[in-house]
Amino acid sequence: MSGGSRKKLFPYLHAHAKEYGYQIRLIVYLRRQDTFQISNWKQNVKHPKTASTLTFEERLNQVLTDEPYVLNYGIRLDQMADLFGKENLIVRRYEPDSWINGSIIDDFLVCVGLNHTDEFIPLQRDINPSLYGNTTEIKRIINKDPTFTLEENAYLGQFLRDLSAESSKRYPCSMLSPEETRSLLSTFEVENARVAREYIGDNKPLFSNQINNMQKWQPDNPYMPEDIIRFFSAVSIDLRRTTEQLCKEKELFRKELSEIRLLAEKQQQELNTLKKKLKHPFRTLWNRIFHHQNKTN
Repeated sequence: MSGGSRKKLFPYLHAHAKEYGYQIRLIVYLRRQDTFQISNWKQNVKHPKTASTLTFEERLNQVLTDEPYVLNYGIRLDQMADLFGKENLIVRRYEPDSWINGSIIDDFLVCVGLNHTDEFIPLQRDINPSLYGNTTEIKRIINKDPTFTLEENAYLGQFLRDLSAESSKRYPCSMLSPEETRSLLSTFEVENARVAREYIGDNKPLFSNQINNMQKWQPDNPYMPEDIIRFFSAVSIDLRRTTEQLCKEKELFRKELSEIRLLAEKQQQELNTLKKKLKHPFRTLWNRIFHHQNKTN
């Protein structure tokens, strides 16, 4: 949930619904604070429009200090409940184990009163792949260059997305250590329990307490040089292939242009001949008749 846009959006929707007589129901998926913050930070680094240059630690400190509503879900839910009524809030966990049939699609469809049929076809690929570890850091550094246009930033980012999965296999890591994760979650333990009790009410914890025992990402990790080399190699090869393709297209265009010129010259010659004939139509007609008579005789 972003702050400024929602502060204006919800009051507007409430007033609009009251004026035109329709009911608003809100479906809210809550993700555990550590994974949500990591994902949100990666998205802001990855997307060329936001192109964040903040480190994860800087962004997390900013959120905890200046934007408590981002991770303290109860604050935002209370605000929505005050406007639209708690009965009009459907609060779900963003955890696969809690989804109907283990599918976010099935889960959401049930929330809106629909059943999953063959008409709902899942995407064949992830259209919003994430960045991991080193690839996120490389993109964050790229974002610091103000001379890159939006299109150029996106161009470089696409290679990092392609390399990210392989990078994560060689260096599985997290932006938080297990100890830091526990400390962060303890900050919201009481409020999370209240949210689960008041907005879900199934007598279960709001989130799973399972913490992956992954090492914390370090900027000087031994895999960074290789990822940098792979990134710049991919960019260089793409530029080379693009240049070669442009050269081939240029040569093909040159040949086509040469053929067009020859055809144009031929047509011009035929046009000049036609002009001469039209300029002296009686002479042309006499020549054809005379020529025909000579052939007959």
